[in-house]
Amino acid sequence: MSITPRLSLFISHAKEEAKLAQIFQRRISSDFIGLIRVFVSSDHKSIESGSEWLQEVIGELRKADVFLFLCSKGIEERPWINIELGAALVKNPKTRDAADALQRLVPVCHTDLEPETLHGPLAGKQGFKASDAAGIQGLYTLLAQKIGSAVPSVDFLAIAAEVAGFEDWYRCHKTRLQCSLDEQAITKSTENAILDPRVLCISSRYFEASVHEHLNIIRAAFPDGMTDRHLTSLSSLEVGMLLPRRMSTLSMLPPESARSRAI
Repeated sequence: MSITPRLSLFISHAKEEAKLAQIFQRRISSDFIGLIRVFVSSDHKSIESGSEWLQEVIGELRKADVFLFLCSKGIEERPWINIELGAALVKNPKTRDAADALQRLVPVCHTDLEPETLHGPLAGKQGFKASDAAGIQGLYTLLAQKIGSAVPSVDFLAIAAEVAGFEDWYRCHKTRLQCSLDEQAITKSTENAILDPRVLCISSRYFEASVHEHLNIIRAAFPDGMTDRHLTSLSSLEVGMLLPRRMSTLSMLPPESARSRAI
């Protein structure tokens, strides 16, 4: 005999949190013997084959009675989760009970984020730490109240331990991802770098005599030994003869007058 779900639960999560979302989906679906339908967008079983992913997600957002938002540091930088959060906030509750409406949005913090540090729309919501057995039991109590059943008799410590295993994986994943991003940033910043550069500094005698301290500042900006030469009052022909030496940087300071051909 098939069981008709009494409640629709929507779990919002980032791509990297799919494993955690599926832990809660599997546990809640099993422990509540199918009385709660749990939707996870990363689970192919939640979305029917051949259906359009976006339309399916929008439909589930409209049907959901309770929303779980998986949160870690950087959640504000995840546009799609913020879209789902906005949809949950504007969705009209089926009840006018303010307390019941407040319980419809439940932040589930994990790894590197604590419930008390939440800010924005989720601040003040009754969230819990994902790997805290008492917090998981509190979630089960809330869901049981909403469907009018007893709280399932399950090992909440075992669920918490499974979540803790995910958190260990997530920390390693986040560290590897950050290292990869740092390497990309270093590569990007150095891919156009000039190895062992030779610098030729050219100025007019007037500039050197009048603002000598500025010239020293410019020369001091280069590492020791990098400035190949400092020449003054060269003609265009003389500069042209120097350029074939393939100087890496040519710093040309203002001429002493617009009429002069000296550089």
